Amino acid sequence: MAVTLTMVFCYINKKWMNIRPEVLYAIANNVAKSHARDKDEIVNMLTRFFKDYLVEYPTHKK
Repeated sequence: MAVTLTMVFCYINKKWMNIRPEVLYAIANNVAKSHARDKDEIVNMLTRFFKDYLVEYPTHKK
């Protein structure tokens, strides 16, 4: 559900994640398995993730 909400958020804000599905799955799985005590580490990892993979939504020119 978190991945779906992230994709909707990106679409609304004209962004996209330039990432292979298996990498996105691995990151989502890592977050889901994490413990609350690792919150700071996970937030830092997600911050780097969005900096690395978030791009402007591609436009299609005809």
